[in-house]
Amino acid sequence: MKDGQQYVLNALERPSPGQSFSLPLFASEQLRSVLRERNWDKSATAVQVASSAEWQLGQALDIVKRQLKTADDNITSLRQQYATAHILRGAIASSMAKRNPAVALQKNNAALTEFRTALQIPGHEGDLTAKELEAHQLRKLGHLADALQAYRALEKLASTVDDQRTQVLLIARSKRYQAEILQAFRAQTDADGKVTFRGNLTAYDLISVNRSGSALDLRRQLAPFQGWDLCEHGDMNYVAALVCNILGFGGIEANHLREAETSYGGILAEVPRRRLSLDRQSSRRLRQVANEGLRRVEAARDGTYDADWLTPPLKKTK
Repeated sequence: MKDGQQYVLNALERPSPGQSFSLPLFASEQLRSVLRERNWDKSATAVQVASSAEWQLGQALDIVKRQLKTADDNITSLRQQYATAHILRGAIASSMAKRNPAVALQKNNAALTEFRTALQIPGHEGDLTAKELEAHQLRKLGHLADALQAYRALEKLASTVDDQRTQVLLIARSKRYQAEILQAFRAQTDADGKVTFRGNLTAYDLISVNRSGSALDLRRQLAPFQGWDLCEHGDMNYVAALVCNILGFGGIEANHLREAETSYGGILAEVPRRRLSLDRQSSRRLRQVANEGLRRVEAARDGTYDADWLTPPLKKTK
């Protein structure tokens, strides 16, 4: 293009029928046509050459602009497909880790690598799905300090989402897991290996409905919930109840357990057995999770929280 530019400038300054050019100057036929001026022997003036060149270049630029946009769109699409493929591979690896404990560590690490690879693809550094899955994977692996930072980054990214519902759900979810991790950091192990927890007011501020801007406080504006959103609402109230239990806030703990029970019960009423054929696998799984939630709530009312269901360090409690 630089060489071609100089040829054109020379032609405009010193037009001559006998002047020759080294072709091809451009890959585009439309651009090369600018240099094929005819009828110079009739009226070889710089003004005519410039006018013709300007019109032809304008046409050529429009064509090239459209071609560049098409090329950019293709690259963007390919990068989206590339990122999606890595995210799906990570999700599959994570699922395999859950089903087969013998390869859990290997598959969980592989999943983390896939999610992080997706985040490294140009234009996907702020991919919300990949970022959230990276944070979940770090938490599953027990890298809680890194997971905490990832959830905070997710919360910041979610604040830029235009859709209000998506924004609120993502921010609330990130706050919920931050609360779990911060509570896990308060674990203490005595000489006999028994793990106990101290209260964590920061965790309480992040999740309890009584705190302005908390996960549950934000979600109130989106109620009522259905399906998996309702299930997540029950889960958050269960975690909030745990935090309140450790802090000794018995009354608020009871309220959160009641909300959790209502959410799980609402799922069972919403998805009765006779309707399972509509979406058999998803509905069956949803009912299963709701029933598990109800059992956790019942045990929590007797003072026993399901430690295996919580963030890794918490599972050491009895």
